Parts: sequence; C-alpha cells; structure tokens
Amino acid sequence: MGADMKNKNFKKLFLTLMLCTFVLFGGMFFGLSLNSNVNCDVFADGIYSVTVNVDDTEGEIVVAAVNASGEKIDFESGTFYDQGTMITINAFANQGFEFAYYTVNELTKVYDVCSSFIINDTTTIDVVFTVKKYQLDISVRDSVLNQIAGGEVNAQITYQNNDLINNPNQMFIRVGDTIKSIQANNVQMNKYNYLGTFIEDKNGAKVPLQFGVTGLTVDQDFIDSYCVDNKITIYVQYVQLCKLKIIVPEECKSNSNFMLLMKSGENSFEEVNQLSASYTYGTCFSIMAKNQKYYDFKTFNGANDDEQYVLGSAFLNFVMTGDRTISLVYQPKTFKLVLYTSNVDAGTVKLSGESLKLGDTLVFNYELGATRKLQSILVNDDSIDEFVDMLNSVSTAENDVAVKTGEGLFSVYVDKDIFDYFNVHNTLIVKTKTEANVGFILLIVLYVVLLVISGAGFVIFGILYNKTNKKVSETNKVQADAVKQKQEAFIREKAISDQAVSLEYEYLKKQKEDLDKNKQRIKKIDEIQNADDHSNQSVKKAKVKASDASAKKKSSVFETGLNSKTAVKKTNKGAVQGETDTIKKKSVSKKKTSTEKAVKKQAEKTSENKKRTAVTMQADENKKAIKKTSSKTKAETAVKHAKMSAVEEGKK
Repeated sequence: MGADMKNKNFKKLFLTLMLCTFVLFGGMFFGLSLNSNVNCDVFADGIYSVTVNVDDTEGEIVVAAVNASGEKIDFESGTFYDQGTMITINAFANQGFEFAYYTVNELTKVYDVCSSFIINDTTTIDVVFTVKKYQLDISVRDSVLNQIAGGEVNAQITYQNNDLINNPNQMFIRVGDTIKSIQANNVQMNKYNYLGTFIEDKNGAKVPLQFGVTGLTVDQDFIDSYCVDNKITIYVQYVQLCKLKIIVPEECKSNSNFMLLMKSGENSFEEVNQLSASYTYGTCFSIMAKNQKYYDFKTFNGANDDEQYVLGSAFLNFVMTGDRTISLVYQPKTFKLVLYTSNVDAGTVKLSGESLKLGDTLVFNYELGATRKLQSILVNDDSIDEFVDMLNSVSTAENDVAVKTGEGLFSVYVDKDIFDYFNVHNTLIVKTKTEANVGFILLIVLYVVLLVISGAGFVIFGILYNKTNKKVSETNKVQADAVKQKQEAFIREKAISDQAVSLEYEYLKKQKEDLDKNKQRIKKIDEIQNADDHSNQSVKKAKVKASDASAKKKSSVFETGLNSKTAVKKTNKGAVQGETDTIKKKSVSKKKTSTEKAVKKQAEKTSENKKRTAVTMQADENKKAIKKTSSKTKAETAVKHAKMSAVEEGKK
C-alpha cells in the first residue's frame, strides 16, 4: 500500500507541473480559457475572493493560478485575486470514489475533471465526488459454465445508506456495501445438483464465494481482487444429473453378466450394480460384459461415435454427457450332435438341424424303404422308448420334453437340462435290424400281373381301333378330293363370269363413245340444213330436241349400266332403237342426200349394236348358268359335310 501511495503522489506532482506549464503558456501566448464563457483578453480593475471546497475523505485537488498578465501566481483557497485571474483545477478521487463534477457558485456544473475558470467576480467552486459503483454480473450456470435455461437469480444487497435492493434491473455494488445472499430460482432440482456460488478473480479463476454471518462486506481489497473492467462476475453453479440405464435381455439377467465400474478418483474405480441410476455430468464409466452359460455376448448398443467402440468388443468406456442407454446384446450358444450309423443295414437316419440351441426341438427320424420291415432300433444301446424315458428323467420340467411319435421317430424339446446333457453326450450311435417285407412284395407282384393283363387288352383294342381309323381316313380323303375338284371347277367358272362382265363393261364404254360421235355428226348436218333453207327451222329444232333427248337417254343408259348390268343392256337397246327412228324421221323430212348418207351410216351402226346386244344377252345367260352351277356346288358341298360329320359321329 505504501508503494502505491508514493506512485499516486508522484503522478499528482507530475500532473500539477504539467497543469501549471499549460496555464502559464496558455495565458501568455494564447490568452485562452478552458471555460468558453470567459474572455481572457478583457481585464478590469477589481479584486475578488475565490474559494475551492473539497472533501479530503473523498478526494483531493491540485490548483494552478495565472494572473491577467499571464504570470504564474500561488493559489490559496479563500484569498483575493485580481479580476482576470485564471485558475485551473484537477481533481483526484480517493479509493471507492469517483469524480462527479464542479459547481460554480452553486449554479453551474462543470463535468471535466481538469477545468479552468476566469475570476471576474466573487467565486465559490465545490468539488463533488461520489461513491464508485461496480457492475455485478450474476448468473446460473452448469458444471461446464453453460447458462441454465430458466435459471433466475435473486440477490439481496445492502448499500451503505442501508438501502436494500432485491434483484434490481441494474445490479451494482460499492465499497462499503454488504452482499447478504445470492440464490438461484426456477432450477429443476431433479435434473441438477447444487455445486456452490463462485466468483471469478482477475485471472479468470473460479473462487468459492464465502458468506459471513451477516453477509459479505465489500471493501477495497475485494474490489482489487475481483473487479475486471469495472465488472464483478458471480455465478451460482449446478451440475447436471444424467440418467444411465443398462438393458440386459430378460433371459440373460444374472448378477454376473456384466461389471460396471465408475471412476471415483484419479486412478480409482468403484463397482456399480444398479441397472438404472442418475450420475453427475462428466462421470466416467467402464463396462465389461461376460458370457453366460447358455448365451454368448455379441455387442453393445448405444455407444457414441467419439467413444471409438470396436463392434463385438466386450469392453466399453464412456462418459456421461447426457442421459444414456447401454444395451447388452447376447446370442444363444449352440451344440452339435455327432451321428454314427455304421450298423444300420438299411434305411436312413435324419436329425433336424446340424446345430441346436436352447428352445429348439430335436427330431430323430429313421426312414426305411417299403421292401424292408424294421425289427429293432437302438440309440446309444437303448431302445427308443428307453432313450426317451432317460431324456425325460434328465429334464426337471413338469411335462415330458421327449416324445416318441412313431416307429423309429421321436422329438426332444431342448431346455436347459437337455442342453447340458447333449453338451456332454453329443454322440448318437444308432443300430438297426430289418427283414424283408413279404406282404409288400406279394402286393407288388400282384400289381405287376394286373398291369400285364390290362396291357394285353389295351394292345388288342389298339389294333382294332387302328384298322377302323385307317378305313375312315381313306374315306375322308376320297371325299376331300371330290370337294377340292368341285371347288376348283367353281373357281374356273367364276373366272369366266368375271371375264364376261369385264367384256360387257368395255362394250358399253365403246358404245357411249360412238353415241358422242353421232351427236357431233348430227350437229354438223343441222348446221348445213340451216344454211340451205331457213324455212325448215322448225324441223331442225325438232330434230335437235330429239337428238338431245336421245343423247341424254343414252348417257343415262351408260350411267345405269355401270351400276346394274341388266339395266344397262335393256336401256342400251332402247337408246339404239330410238336413235335409229329419229335418224329415219330426219332423212324423210329433209330429203337431202347428205342426210340419207348419215342415216345409212347410222343404220350400219345400229346393226353392229344389235350384234353386240346379242353378245351381251349371251353373257347374261352364261352368268345365270354359272350361278346355277355355284348353287348346285354349294348344295353338294353341304351334303358332303353332312356325310363327313356322320362318319365322325360313327367313329366316336
């Protein structure tokens, strides 16, 4: 403390010298005041009293004075100074206090700790210090210093003036205050354990906070030890409770199926036998699984990736960083029976499954062919009845575990007693005696004889059936050939009919072309007649109308002939006859040589048309004959089909 005071006095002396130098040169060269409301360049005659008041228990001041001429002068509070004198004050707070402000004549407040004042009137300056406040940061944390959700703090602090605060919005303390209590609220105690209340020192170390009978008094040593950047950190600390659950299969539960060790010291462990319990956060465990009499350990379920557990290992180290469930997985042990059948003279011995485990059913089955009959069978020199009775006597179960289900057949349920028996006596020696099954052999011989007799009857029937079937086939072939020939004849006749229709179509087409040419010729004759004799105009008109009617009628005949061949033939005859009559009438009325020639030519055409009409009529008669032939052929075909159906029915 003495060294600290010397350092502080040295600082004060150094600051005072600097202040005086600043005031001296400031007054000489600049004539400025740190108080902007005072003009240092204006000097007036007058002497005024200057008083500076300060509480020595709270702090001290250093004052420097300069007169109006800029000369440094000594200052003493309560004395008189010339108008224009400038005084500069620098305040220093004692421990536990801090500078607040200056008041000038109880009216003006100046908040700069180093301020200058120009004396132009009687002046009283008060230096005001206040008790220094330190911020309190109080929280609720877990063992790894994480904030606990929902954790609130209720702090009771008594200030120097006996004011009691209880969880204020801005929590602070001062030298001389008393911290009566700090308590955390709303912490789920079933999930946390209280560790204590701690304060952080200047190095960040956790220090238990010790309360006296009346609380904790805050002094300067307390501030110097725990205040960092004007803040004091206090926290109520809890440790999280983590629930551990060990799951073991029901059939494997025993006091020796695993060993759970909890680390209790640096290098010490203690054994834990509880399957479910809560432990503090960070507790270390080691668990070792053991094989059981009827089960082998397989693996652990519930290991975390960062624990680097090797699958299948019987050892697991883990740390409680939350609720954990560790499951032990077991698999049943198995046994394998060795079967010797060297003395089995016939048949086959079968066992269900090569490997058996607890809860399986062993089935023994001796299979013998039908030609042999079992005389006796021994299993480990015991009959099956004796062997089954022995197994039932080994088991302590209330009901029989071994049952004989047939000749050379029995089953055994594998319980713990049977498992233990076969685990030691894992060899089955089977011996059998058999004899020929005479009854079965006679039955086979009788069956063969019946087969031979029935086979001969089938052969005779087959021969007769084949002969009948051959005759029927030949008859069917003859009838089929006849039908084929008639079908070919029908096809040929149809081809001739189609050809006749085609010729008829060509004939009608040519006839239309001839009619068109005649129409043109008649038109030319009319033009000549019109030039020769105008008086015959009416005759010409009648001839033209008759010609047009004839042409239209012929055209209609042609169109109708395309749709109906019979109608074409009749219409064609009428059209030709009508055209001939018209030409004759024209030749009689006109009585001209040219007309007679045209009529003669038309008569020749008409003769030719008649010949063609005769051909068409002959074609119609051919078609009718073909239709009759086709109908007759269809009738004959139907008769043949009826005969064939009758023959097939006769075969059936």
